[in-house]
Amino acid sequence: MFLGALHNTTSDEGTLFALDASVPAAALRHAMQTLTAAGVLEMILTAPVVVASWISMQYYGAVVAPDVFGGGNKLLHNVTGDIGVVEGNGGALRGGLPLQSVHDGRVRRNDRAV
Repeated sequence: MFLGALHNTTSDEGTLFALDASVPAAALRHAMQTLTAAGVLEMILTAPVVVASWISMQYYGAVVAPDVFGGGNKLLHNVTGDIGVVEGNGGALRGGLPLQSVHDGRVRRNDRAV
């Protein structure tokens, strides 16, 4: 059985969803109460939310200020020290997302609005 969970941060309520429609609602309620009481649900949701916010901020920075937070053109990258890239044969270390991650050649593919 695969369970999905939705956590409302305003009311701190959780909702479990099962992909299998044959799972009874009582079983879902029991699973939710057990996971919430043990603190497991919070632990499960904490790490993915943090990682998702980091990824979101990386895309946001690459779109809003590509010269500062972007990685430049992917075609000209030279990997430097496993921490970033240099554009061409020299210049500043670029640790962000390349232009091709946020642009399709005509328009930006990520919304600037937060």
